[in-house]
Amino acid sequence: GETDELKTPLLNVTDADSVIVTFDVAHKNIAGQSVASNDALAVLATSDCFSSFSVVYNKSGAQLATAGNQQSEFTAPGTGDWRTERIVIPATAFASGRLALSFRNTNDFGNNIFLDNINVSAVYKRDLEIVSIQQPGRFVCNTTIAPTIRVRNRGTDTVKAFVLIYNINGGASVQQTFNNLSIAKGAEATITLTALPALAPGNYSFRVYATNLVTAKGSNDSNLSNDTLQVSFAVAGNATAPQTETFATTVFPPNNWSVLNNDGAATWQYSNNGNGNAGSAFLNTFRYNSLGEKDDLVSPAYNFGNADSVKLRFDLAAALSSQTANIPVDTLEVLVTQDCGNSFISVYKKWGAELQTGNGPRANEFFPLGTTDWRKETIDLSSFVGQNPVIVFFRATNNNENNIFLDNIQVDTQVLPAKLKESGVLVYPAPFTTSFTVWHYQTPTTLQSIRVFNMAGQTVWLKQFTGNADRQEVVNLAPGASGMYLVEVTYNDGKKTVTQKILKQ
Repeated sequence: GETDELKTPLLNVTDADSVIVTFDVAHKNIAGQSVASNDALAVLATSDCFSSFSVVYNKSGAQLATAGNQQSEFTAPGTGDWRTERIVIPATAFASGRLALSFRNTNDFGNNIFLDNINVSAVYKRDLEIVSIQQPGRFVCNTTIAPTIRVRNRGTDTVKAFVLIYNINGGASVQQTFNNLSIAKGAEATITLTALPALAPGNYSFRVYATNLVTAKGSNDSNLSNDTLQVSFAVAGNATAPQTETFATTVFPPNNWSVLNNDGAATWQYSNNGNGNAGSAFLNTFRYNSLGEKDDLVSPAYNFGNADSVKLRFDLAAALSSQTANIPVDTLEVLVTQDCGNSFISVYKKWGAELQTGNGPRANEFFPLGTTDWRKETIDLSSFVGQNPVIVFFRATNNNENNIFLDNIQVDTQVLPAKLKESGVLVYPAPFTTSFTVWHYQTPTTLQSIRVFNMAGQTVWLKQFTGNADRQEVVNLAPGASGMYLVEVTYNDGKKTVTQKILKQ
């Protein structure tokens, strides 16, 4: 017969039409006794600190049990042992605008009772919720944006009108009124605002809140806790390759670059530890406690023009702090998008020992002190030539290891000579002074040899290949005399031998 109570704080539910209480309960009756032992659970509601109360829920014995009965002590409810209960408390139970609940157990020497996920939510006659900001998204490529807001009628009265007030970066507010609406209880609607003024590339915040609510039976929102929403977003910049970013100034992100920071915690920032220049981009994973978070350093949208090949190069400095191989480690991934971040192609991904540039794990926080702490990475982006502009995401996934630095991010393009693309092989420069190059349009896997003769027919330079030739092979004739030479390029697949005269000045 003893009772034990678990009480909520006194809640403010002024103007609420009703209150909905949900909770999970797990209980098994005691089995195998000659006299039934029926423990009971009741929920009491009060608006005057329990001077008086109403019983809004009361179950015992088999009615309370969620998973049958057992003779032994019920100590560890499984997933299937729980049941969710729902109580609707009318406004008459909290006329004062205040409400407290007590979960009362009455002991009958039965078996244990477990409670979890207790949720108390007020239902108002007039309650408009801003559910989401659909536009702007976290990353946009258009400088003109028409914000799109999703709202829900959480009240019981039909919504007829309201006002949305919004601003960019906390600046001047813009107000728009929406009339002649009919948003029923529980329904949602998408609201499109007037397009924002053109935005320069960079990072922004967008804040919107609802006010002046009008319903079929009254006005003013009774619940202001869900009327405001804010998002951070970035507007992509544009650039024409080739381009190099050296992070030489403390302005970060640099012009036309942006940062996407999902959790609002640590993210990419400026560091004065550069590789041959004043600064670099830096993510402090050593002090970043939000495991698994992803932070993006985003390039401008590159136009490759009429380039035939494109290389992305960057300097990397990174370190581990863990000695154990079985724990998650920091990851750096390079992703390419051609549709403004709606889809990505991964072109580079390294983590752990493969990512680190120094020797072994470092217990102290890592900062690159010299060139030996850096490594240059090269990625071929030639497959993206001739398509939509390319945006590069440098995405770091944090696992609280050690720091990651990026510097000298280069996008290099190359336009090949028309003669090379036409004939497949080019000898240049002609004339030359000390050396020249035999340049193939495609990797010459069948190249057998490059031989150079003087005008007396003597071989003065020879290099033979077994499928290992580079597209560009340099021929050094610095010791040779000035005059005319004959270059002979031979293949082992039946192709004709290419011969060309070339003058050394």
